[in-house]
Amino acid sequence: MSAPEFDWDMHSGDHKNLVVTVKNSAGAIVPLTGALEVKFQMSKKTDTGFSSTVALSKALSAGITEIELTDPVNGVMAIKFVPADTGALKGEYYYEIEVEDATNNVATVLIGTLTILKDLVTNP
Repeated sequence: MSAPEFDWDMHSGDHKNLVVTVKNSAGAIVPLTGALEVKFQMSKKTDTGFSSTVALSKALSAGITEIELTDPVNGVMAIKFVPADTGALKGEYYYEIEVEDATNNVATVLIGTLTILKDLVTNP
C-alpha cells in the first residue's frame, strides 16, 4: 500500500509546523515510541515527477529544532520550518516523510506537494 498523500501550502520565509499523525492503512494510530529516525525531504516538482536535487532535508537525529515527536504514543510529530528553510524558494515541491521504527523497519508515512508562495513582505 502506498503512503497517504497530503498537499499543503505556506508562504516563503515563514515559520510553520507541519503536524502529522501517523496511521496505518486501517486508520489506526501508529505509535512512534522508540523511533530511531524520522526524515523529511523535498525537491522541486518537474513535468516528469521531481528533481533529483534535494531542496530541503530535515531529520529527527538533527534535534528537535527540525523534527519533534510531540506525542509519540499517539503517533504525532511536528516538522518545523523556519524562515531560512524556504526564504529563497517558490513553487511546487514533492515531499516524503519516512520513519525508521525501533526494530529498523523503514516506512514512508506521508507524501504530497508543498506549494511555497512567494511573499510580498520580506524579513531581514
